[in-house]
Amino acid sequence: MKEQYFDKYKFTSSDAARDLYLNGYVHLGIEEDETQKKLLQLLKELRDNPKEGFKWVEKYPSSFDLYPNTYSYDDIFLDFLFSQGLPQKVRDCTGAQLYLGDVIVRVAYPGRAGVS
Repeated sequence: MKEQYFDKYKFTSSDAARDLYLNGYVHLGIEEDETQKKLLQLLKELRDNPKEGFKWVEKYPSSFDLYPNTYSYDDIFLDFLFSQGLPQKVRDCTGAQLYLGDVIVRVAYPGRAGVS
């Protein structure tokens, strides 16, 4: 049924858009580049020792968010999104001109996580 609806309305022609509509998610590959390497290094450092003024806060059971925010911690978070072409990939998947509203780094551990 979903597939017929998708074909009838032709939201967009990309395979990624079709996967998003039919499955509810899309696997977008990550290209290895300098921003990816810098991001991974920063995440390793951040895990154990956030810089002054930042901390991990348990938002939901078994998950911790970087506070007070992620975007002011380091430019690499936004640089990575753009170096990977994610804004265009989102447009390709949704057929809409969407804008980034927030960036959150969350550490999730096994166990009960998410909104109750």
